[in-house]
This record gives sequence, C-alpha cells and structure tokens, in this order.
Amino acid sequence: MARQPSKIMSVAEKKSAELALTSAVKSIDKTVKLSEADVSVATKAMNVAIKQSTALMAEAEKTLSVAAKAGAKLVAAALKEIDAATKKHTKVFDAANKNREKLNEQLVVLDAVQAEPAKRGRKPAAMQVQVAETV
Repeated sequence: MARQPSKIMSVAEKKSAELALTSAVKSIDKTVKLSEADVSVATKAMNVAIKQSTALMAEAEKTLSVAAKAGAKLVAAALKEIDAATKKHTKVFDAANKNREKLNEQLVVLDAVQAEPAKRGRKPAAMQVQVAETV
C-alpha cells in the first residue's frame, strides 16, 4: 500500500498556496469589477435610450396633436360647405315646387279654356297666356 501524503505543510508551501489563493481571489475580484463596469455602461445606455424614447414620443404626440387640429379644421370647413349647399338646395327645391304648382295651376286653367274649332281660311289669333318665370 501506498502511503498517504502528509497534511503538514512547510512554510514555503504554505506561502505559495497562500499567494495562489490570494491571486485567485484578486482575479475573481477583477472579473466582478469588470462585470459591474459592463452593467454600469449598459445601465447608462438604457437611461440614454429611455430619455431619447421619451423625447421622440413627446415629438410624435405634438405632431399628432397638430395633425388632429388640422384635420378637425378641414372637417369643420367641409361641414360648413355642406350646410351652405344644403340651405341653397332647400331654397331651390322650395322655389321649384312653388313654380311647379303655379305652372300646374296654369295648365289646369288652360285645359279649362275652350278653343274654337279649326276653320278653313285664316288662322285664329294666338291666345296669350302668361307663364310664370322659373328660378
């Protein structure tokens, strides 16, 4: 059987092991500090991105607001045109109905008038019927 190694270290072995462990701890600390620096840089980049995003959103909202106001003005102008055209149409329609009624009344009167039977020879004088003017 082989003999198990001794658990007692010499002073040099102890110092060597201590230096190796200290160096390993320092290496780990460096890695952690580098990682913390990366996180810090990423956090700063995130904060900058949030600020830029907020500024872009504010700009977009402002542009949207301006566009909405312009659209509302266009719609209001179109509504005014529709109202004006509707009022004009109503007046024309009413006037046309009134004139149509007058003309129909004149047609009824004209139908009621008896005409002379046609004679040979001279033509009868034309009857004058007043016709209302149309609008």
